[in-house]
Amino acid sequence: MFYFIKSIFYRILITSLLVTMMNIELGATPKIRVVYTEWFPYTFEEQGKASGFEIDIFKAIMKRMGIPVEFGRYPWKRCLDHLKKGKADALISMLYTSNREQYTYFAKEHISVSRTIFATTKNRQISFNGALEDLRSYVIGYIMGFSYGQMFDTADYLNKDSATNVQGLIKKLIKGRNDLIAENEVVLRSSAFKLGVLGQIKFIEPPIHIQNLFVGFSKVNGLEELSIQFSRELSSFKKLKQYTKILAQYNIPHTNMGTPH
Repeated sequence: MFYFIKSIFYRILITSLLVTMMNIELGATPKIRVVYTEWFPYTFEEQGKASGFEIDIFKAIMKRMGIPVEFGRYPWKRCLDHLKKGKADALISMLYTSNREQYTYFAKEHISVSRTIFATTKNRQISFNGALEDLRSYVIGYIMGFSYGQMFDTADYLNKDSATNVQGLIKKLIKGRNDLIAENEVVLRSSAFKLGVLGQIKFIEPPIHIQNLFVGFSKVNGLEELSIQFSRELSSFKKLKQYTKILAQYNIPHTNMGTPH
């Protein structure tokens, strides 16, 4: 019986090795593991599939490069942790920060642009002139692990209250637990519309910041070359009608996708 089990074990081992060797000889490309968070309409899950205009752009680029992709949706902080530890090969998408650069190769070409603003409910009289110091007396909601630009991120004097996702952020505002919330304008508008509360919210100008968003690739997994190739392909893809079609599908103005000033 022992020799029989041992024989089966060796057969399985040899078969596994042969399959691996065949894949190498045939030039089979391994899947890359890509993570994202729920951030409608940029990245989200629909009917069990990764969706959103950034996801669709990324899929199109990977198809052009002949690289299969495996997607995973997680809370934002876990996405960052997976990229940092090499459990993920890429993350869609992220603002550049010096801290994230320690474990991320940022594709040079940006995948989209984030215009981050404050929002409140229509029954509150709150104004913002660009000086964060004037908002000390308010409770400001934000999403845990997100970057809202260095000025906001380092403003420890502000009374900040974290949420795990955009839906939770908006619900806290509507319920009066936050006076203000900070988030990407397109995401806030789209998510508030889906929740049926867009009419209760007003958006406050000027924006907190306008910054490019990038696909980040894992330094632990040594994917610098992939980040360079992806950036080249993305730059070329933006000139195609397919790119414009993807943006139109999600009602994203093409003019909002250029390099911010």
